[in-house]
Amino acid sequence: MRTDRSSVIVMLSASLGRSAIPLMAGVTSACDAVQGLARVLAAETGPEGPRVVCARVDAIPSTRTIQETMAANARTMRLSVDEFAKTLPGQGAAPLTLEQVGRDITDIAFDADAWPTGSLVDIVGR
Repeated sequence: MRTDRSSVIVMLSASLGRSAIPLMAGVTSACDAVQGLARVLAAETGPEGPRVVCARVDAIPSTRTIQETMAANARTMRLSVDEFAKTLPGQGAAPLTLEQVGRDITDIAFDADAWPTGSLVDIVGR
């Protein structure tokens, strides 16, 4: 790592870290832990170290993991997948895509003025 602030560490977490959805305690706790680690790492590296930014990414509906998780949670709650999806935060926005996540993370990595060290950035559908 360079010590001239030209390096950046982008940590990835999920939007579950800001929600309380049944049946997701393990992954929600892990998301909170990653976000906490990013804050502490930013403090540890200080003003002379690499920038540390944590990107909190919303669900990407086109991925197999999200499709299977939504189906399993819907079955458990005796809802259709569409009914279950309506209970989640972020309804009404266009679905998040992998391409958008890639563009947003690239922007985070290269825009030090917009995302200073210790930032927590939400990446959501638009």
